[in-house]
Amino acid sequence: MLKKYKIGFDVWALWIFAAVMLPNIIWLLYLTPNDVLHKETVTPTVDLIMSIFRWLTIAALCFIKNRSSNRSIKSSLPAISGACCMFYYSAWIFYYCGEASNLIIISLCIFPCIAILVYSYFRKNPFAFVLGAVFTVLHIISTTVNYII
Repeated sequence: MLKKYKIGFDVWALWIFAAVMLPNIIWLLYLTPNDVLHKETVTPTVDLIMSIFRWLTIAALCFIKNRSSNRSIKSSLPAISGACCMFYYSAWIFYYCGEASNLIIISLCIFPCIAILVYSYFRKNPFAFVLGAVFTVLHIISTTVNYII
């Protein structure tokens, strides 16, 4: 099984990562009205483990390549990843307009995760997919406990 994989660089994975991280960087630099996301976490251990899985997911996505992954970038799966990024950006726009409902908060959590999972599936990268799935579960737990419950 491991013979199907090689160490390489996937520039599209880096683009997906950059697309997901850009709103986070902007959020760190510019406070929003009704900013409920800037508060002390009640799940520091979950957040630490989640952060580790975030970076492992991105590393696996960017640097582990499936030799047999010859799917065209014109496939519908990258379009789904792109749509998830657009929904994610839309949620950020609503958030910056002062809307901090549970739907917006969960959208900020779910859509980037789905974009990464779909892309890792598209690239036939089970390493990134499993790491991303663990990150997704931890991200949902952290978001729910910190901002929804």
